[in-house]
Amino acid sequence: MPRADAVDIVLVDNSDKAGERERAEAAAGAHGRVRLLRAEGALGYFGAARFALTTRAGLPSAPEWVIVSNADIAFPDAAFFDELIRSHAVAPSAVIAPAILSDRTGADQNPGMAERPSGRRMRFLRAAFSTYPTCLAYHLASYVKVRLLAAWNPLRASLRGLRARASAPSAPYAIYAPHGAFMIFHRSYFDRGGTFDHGAFLFGEEIFIAETCRRLGLAVVHDPRLRVRHREHVSTGMFPSRKVARFEREANAYLVGEFFSPSAA
Repeated sequence: MPRADAVDIVLVDNSDKAGERERAEAAAGAHGRVRLLRAEGALGYFGAARFALTTRAGLPSAPEWVIVSNADIAFPDAAFFDELIRSHAVAPSAVIAPAILSDRTGADQNPGMAERPSGRRMRFLRAAFSTYPTCLAYHLASYVKVRLLAAWNPLRASLRGLRARASAPSAPYAIYAPHGAFMIFHRSYFDRGGTFDHGAFLFGEEIFIAETCRRLGLAVVHDPRLRVRHREHVSTGMFPSRKVARFEREANAYLVGEFFSPSAA
């Protein structure tokens, strides 16, 4: 059985600014187990993951586990990897979503999506993000909804959250999609044909993984016994830039065309 002390940590530097590259080099240099890979240009989340997998010179080509993680993840339990290996040694699921505890709210951000969205919902999102004005309107409506829910009887909401956490399952269970901040892939995901070849940039990776597993008959599970912390940054603003809105538009169009159109069913 592989040992957790054999973890290979790869940091992909996607940045094109000197200051950011210096920080990446300092982070890698501070930890002897971290290998820094410098990408030529921004590759995106899964682009960077694919780059890391294809440039693992001198290392096994098929690791038992692959984890794709944000840079703002921390491990409250030093035995996280031992627990992963021990808990999923027999018939491991292809994709595992751990408990991702937000530093801002304390809530578990998994499951990213408990159930598959309908084709109607996905087509609505494609339309909502099809132009910059409608994209801004969608983000404004989402912001107002969150604010209204937070203001509407916050004590009741807090009690509801406490009850939900108290009754949360303690064993792994099937979900549709993992939260994208930290995703665990077993070798079986790749052996059965799964890839990181997402056809969009920065958005929609979770649904891409969920739909890939759905097509290949692979399981996605949430395992609350595995816990990480998400040190989320404060929101940079209510409205996306035109560039970010374009990425959202392209991602939603890709997902609908690839997975939620009548021809894709």
